[in-house]
Amino acid sequence: MPKTLNASENSRTSAGNAAPLIGAHKINSLKTFKTNSIVRGAWVRVVDLRLIKSTLVGGFDPAAAGGGYRPASVLVVIYGSEPRVIMTEKPRSLKIHAGEISFPGGKREGRDRDLLDTALRETAEEIGLAVRREQVIGQLASVTTLNSGFVISPFVAVLDDVPTLSANPEVQEILRIPLEPLLKTMADDPAREHRLLEGMYTFEHGGRIIWGASARILRQIALRVA
Repeated sequence: MPKTLNASENSRTSAGNAAPLIGAHKINSLKTFKTNSIVRGAWVRVVDLRLIKSTLVGGFDPAAAGGGYRPASVLVVIYGSEPRVIMTEKPRSLKIHAGEISFPGGKREGRDRDLLDTALRETAEEIGLAVRREQVIGQLASVTTLNSGFVISPFVAVLDDVPTLSANPEVQEILRIPLEPLLKTMADDPAREHRLLEGMYTFEHGGRIIWGASARILRQIALRVA
């Protein structure tokens, strides 16, 4: 069970105690990359911001998605020399998505020019992080939610650093999660009630399980940078 947290980021933010990412290289002897280095004759793929930018760039289509679902969007913020991803834990008092781990974002409103505007606005409102449109490098494939009837457009921003953040009442805790260790925890979702949609997965961080739409977004990242 998550502990009770105060309003400051020190109490609402989890950076984790994982080992440095660059010290946990993945051996790949079949391919070479600009970010690779050689260790004992084998190629090592370094998960750094340069690799992330090169693999996640492009794919922009911020127009509203349809298909009978309500349009929404999220912002995947990755930052730092040892890359971390920002996620949030929702309050357990919510009627829908209570206690879930997700990316900053929400439903499109009339004032939003497009779904990228939605993701940037919601990120500023939820965690106090102002991201400019030009800092967004790409867009992943849309995913649908299991319970709330949304189709979510995920946008990706890669930043050198992130300042102190401040959670609004929609956020229980801000999580700064080491990216590479998180991606390595990917597994099939064993919960039968989650299998109404195809391709359900889980990730784990600090005893917390990430599932549903957020996990399907993370899986897209894992498949590109692995």
